[in-house]
Amino acid sequence: MRVVKPGAKKLQGVAEGLKRAAAELPGGKVSGDGITSRAGGVVLLEEDLGGDGFVIQRERGRYGLAASTARGFLSGILNLAEAVKGGGDAQCEVYPRFTSRLYKHEAKLMPGRGGHTYIGDVDEKFWIEYAKTLVRNHFTGMVFYAHYHPFEFYLDFEEFGEATGVSAKQRAKTLAGLKRAFSAARAMGLDTFMQHYVTHFTPGLAKAHKLPIGEAAVDDGRLAAFRHPVVDAYSRYVYRRTFELLPELSGFYLNFESSNNSGDFIRRCLFPEMKKAKRPVQLVYRLWDFNSLPEMVKLAKDTPGKLRLAHKVMDRSDVYYYPKADPRVIEWKKALPDTEFMFLIGPCHNCATVQSSKMWADADFVQRLLADMELKGADSFAFHTVFDLLIPEIDWRKIAGERERDMALLNRGHLEAVIDYVRGRRTSISAEKKRLADRLGTDVKTAGEVRRAVLEGSQISLLEAQQHSNRSAYDSYLLPGRNSTYQEPFFYMTMCDVNNDPALPPPTETAWLARKLKLKNIPEEMQLVVDYVNPGIKAARRNPAVIARELERHALAGLKAAKKAAGRRPEGTFATLVSEATRNFNWGMRRAAEIRAAIQLYSVFFDRTRGAAVRHVEKAAAELSGMLKYMKADDPLSARRLALEEASVAEKDIRHLKRLGRHLKGAKGFQYRAFAAYVGSILAYGNARRRVRGNRTVDGATMRFIGERLDEAIPLAGEAVRLLEEAGRKRLAGNVGEWLRYLETERAEVKQPAMDVKAAGESGRDDGFVGMRHDQCLRYGENVILDMDGFFNRTDFMRVEPVSFRLEAAAAGLVVSLKEEGVDMKQRMDRWETYRGTASDRATEVLFFDREGRKQRVEEYRIPTKGTGLFRRSVTWRGRQEMAIEEETPLKGGKGRFAHDGTSWRLDYTIPWKLLGGRPKKGEKWRFNIAVCPAVDRNRVSSWCPGYDMRAGKTERLGTIRFTSG
Repeated sequence: MRVVKPGAKKLQGVAEGLKRAAAELPGGKVSGDGITSRAGGVVLLEEDLGGDGFVIQRERGRYGLAASTARGFLSGILNLAEAVKGGGDAQCEVYPRFTSRLYKHEAKLMPGRGGHTYIGDVDEKFWIEYAKTLVRNHFTGMVFYAHYHPFEFYLDFEEFGEATGVSAKQRAKTLAGLKRAFSAARAMGLDTFMQHYVTHFTPGLAKAHKLPIGEAAVDDGRLAAFRHPVVDAYSRYVYRRTFELLPELSGFYLNFESSNNSGDFIRRCLFPEMKKAKRPVQLVYRLWDFNSLPEMVKLAKDTPGKLRLAHKVMDRSDVYYYPKADPRVIEWKKALPDTEFMFLIGPCHNCATVQSSKMWADADFVQRLLADMELKGADSFAFHTVFDLLIPEIDWRKIAGERERDMALLNRGHLEAVIDYVRGRRTSISAEKKRLADRLGTDVKTAGEVRRAVLEGSQISLLEAQQHSNRSAYDSYLLPGRNSTYQEPFFYMTMCDVNNDPALPPPTETAWLARKLKLKNIPEEMQLVVDYVNPGIKAARRNPAVIARELERHALAGLKAAKKAAGRRPEGTFATLVSEATRNFNWGMRRAAEIRAAIQLYSVFFDRTRGAAVRHVEKAAAELSGMLKYMKADDPLSARRLALEEASVAEKDIRHLKRLGRHLKGAKGFQYRAFAAYVGSILAYGNARRRVRGNRTVDGATMRFIGERLDEAIPLAGEAVRLLEEAGRKRLAGNVGEWLRYLETERAEVKQPAMDVKAAGESGRDDGFVGMRHDQCLRYGENVILDMDGFFNRTDFMRVEPVSFRLEAAAAGLVVSLKEEGVDMKQRMDRWETYRGTASDRATEVLFFDREGRKQRVEEYRIPTKGTGLFRRSVTWRGRQEMAIEEETPLKGGKGRFAHDGTSWRLDYTIPWKLLGGRPKKGEKWRFNIAVCPAVDRNRVSSWCPGYDMRAGKTERLGTIRFTSG
C-alpha cells in the first residue's frame, strides 16, 4: 500500500471531482498530501482492491482511505463525508458487486415535451450534486434516455440543416445543457451515455430529399430501418458531429428495437466515425430485437472500442413477475465470454413497464433478483426508472414536480435495495422503516404502515403477471383485440410457460434470442384457468383461485395500511400514498374478479348439464358486473385499461354473457349434448394455441400439432350438427355448420396451396383471380363468449375479405393484380391518405418469395396503396431463429396502374424480372405468398396461404407457384 497524492496521474482526470468530494467533509479541501477537514485528515492509499471498492480506517486522528481506482477514491470520500455528517462510524470496507452500474435518467431535450425539466434550464450546480449522488451510491455511469432520435435537438447541423425543425438557438441551448450534465458526471469519474434507436432519421430529412417514407398525417417521427444513401450519409454525420461537439459523452447506448439485427448499419455508419473520433468511444448494445448470435459475435469482434451487452432482466417480459433473471445470459456469455453483460433493471418502460408509473418497492424481491443475476453470470446492471429515485438526495425542484417527488419518496426503497445489494448488505425491515421515516419526516410506526402499503400494492403486478404472463410485444399486445384477461383460454399463458421456450417455435420478429438452454427458470406452480376447471387435471399449488384470493388480500391490506398511515385528512405525500394505494386496490380487485369470471366461463367447456352451464354463465356475468365498481373512468392506468392494451370491453361482455344465458335457458327442443359437443370442439381447436402464437415461427412439428387439434375438433362439431339435425333444429344446425366449415377449411389449409402462373394475355382481364381470407392465427385472441354464442347466432368464422389477386408472367416482369369489390371507396381513400408514407401504407400489399425453395431466405416486396412505389427487404434465417433482416430499400423500375369507382378498386403492378433475380424458366417453381390489408386496420390481414400470423411471411408457410411459360 502506498500514499497517493491528489495530483497523482491516477487522479488527474478527476481533479475537479476530487475537490468537490472533499468539500463534502466539514471544512474539507484538497491539500498537497491528501485532504484536510475539521473531522480529521484523509490520506489516500493505493491498494489493489479489485474494482472501485474502498476501505476506510481511522488511526491517530486521521482517516486512511484505500482504493484502486479514481472512482473508488471519490466514492470513498463521499461515503466518509456522509458517515461523518450522520455521526456514525465511518470505518468500513466496501467492495461493490457488479463491474458496471449505470443509472438512466429521462432527459428532456425540448421544452414542452413532458417529463422532467428541460435540460437547457437545469444549471451546473444541480448536475454536480447529481453526479456526486451517483458516485456516493456506487454507480459508475449515467445514461440519458432522450427520445428516439436525440440528435435533431442539440447538433448545430452545419450539414443536413434540412433535417431539423428546431431553431439554432434552441439547439445551442440544449447542447449547453448536455455539456453541463456530462461534464459534471465525467469530473466525478462517471461514464456518460446517450440512448438512441439505431437507424432513425427525421421527417425533415425525408421531406427534403423526397424519400418515399414519412409523409402521413399520423407520422410520429419514428422513421427507421430504411436504407438509402442519404440516410447513411446523415447517420454518419450525426455520429461524427456528436463526437466533435460533445466530447463529454463517453458513448452511445444503442437500441435495436426499430431495426432488428441491424449490424450492417452499425458497421457502415457508426464504426467509421468511431475510428476517426479523437477519443475512445464506448458502446452498449441493447439486445432487445437483436437475436442473431453469430452476427453479434462478429459485431462485438469488430467493435472499435469498449463494449457492453445489455438485456432486459425478465424472461420474455416487460414486467417483474418472479425474482429469476432471464437465463439467456448464460448463452450470451458462453458465446461472448470476454464481453461485459449487463441486465436492465428498475421500474421503467425499458424493462418493467407495468411497474414504471405505479407505487412499487419490494426490497426482498429486488435483492433475490440481483442474486439470481449474479448466479447466472451477469457482470453488470443498468438501473432504469421513470420517476427519478435519486430525488430524496437531490434538489428535486430543479427537475421534477410534486407528484414525482412523492412517488420517488415512496418508491425509493427499490433503489435502496439495489444499493444495499451492491454494498453486500441485506436490507432489513427495520432499516427500511427508519429510512422511510426519515424521508417522510414521520415516526417509525407510521413509516411501517407506509412501507406495508407500498409492499402490499407491489404484489399485485407480480401476481397478475404470474397468472397472465405474456407481455412481450410479439406475443400479445401488438395483436388486436387484447381487451381482457378472460377473452379466450390460451391468449395469456402463465409465467411458468417461459420454461417451454426451448421447445416452442421462436418469434418471427427478433425481440429475443431463441433459448436453447433447457432450464426450468420458473417454478411449475401455476396453471391456466381452463386447466384448473378441467376435472381431469389436478389443481396446481398456486392455481388461479389462489391467485385471485391473494390479489384481493394484498389489495385490501395495502389500502388499509395507506389510510391508517395518512389519517383522516391526508396531505402532500400521504395524499399521494392513498391515491396510489386506491389505484392498486382497484387494479387488484379487478384482476381477481376477471380470474373468477374466467373460472366460471371456462367451466362451461366441461359442464354435462344445461343447468350447470346456465349457472356458470350467470356467475361469470355477475363477477364482471361486480368488477365494474373498481373500474373508475378517471383511473386509466389501473382500471379502465389494461397495461399496453386496448380499451376495456367489460360492459359488452356482460351483455354477451347475459344473452348466452338467456339462449341456454330458453332454447328448447335440442339436446344439451349438442351444445356440449360444440363447445368441446371449440376447446379442442383452441388447444392448438398452446403452441401456435401470433408472430411465432411455424415449422413442420407445429403444423402436425395444428392438424391433430383440428382432427379432434372436427368430429365434435360434426356430432353437434348431427344431433341438431336429428332434433329438427335446422337453424342451430346451420349455425354449428358454419363452425364446422371453418374447421374443415383450416384442416385443408394445413397443406400449403399451389397455383400456376400463366403468361400475360392467356386469360381474360378479369379471369384467374384467387380469393383470399382473413389470416387470423387460429382465431388467436378472439372473444370466447361470442364463440360459444355462435351456437345460437350465426357467426362468420371465416371472415373472408372482398379481396382477390392474380399473378401473370409478362415480358417486362411479374404482373401482380389486386382488386377489392363492394367497399366504400371514400373511406378507403381517406384511410390511405392518412397513412400515406408510413410503414402501414407499405404493408397494405406484401409479396413473399423464396426462389431457392430452401426455407432460409425470404424476399419481401412491399407495394403501397395505389401502387405508388416498390420496396424490398429480405429475411435470412440461420438455423432455428437466428436471422438477418435487411433494412427496407426503395426500388426503381416497378410500374403500377390503379383504377377505382365508388365501390371497388384494382391495381395492376409490374415488378421487373431483374428485381426478382431474373425471369424464371418454364416449369420453374417458386415458394410464394401474398398478404394484403387494404383497410389499413389491425387484424384485417388477408393472405393466400395462411401464415398463422399478422405478417404471413413465415418461411414454412409459403405456397408454391409454377410458371407455365418461359
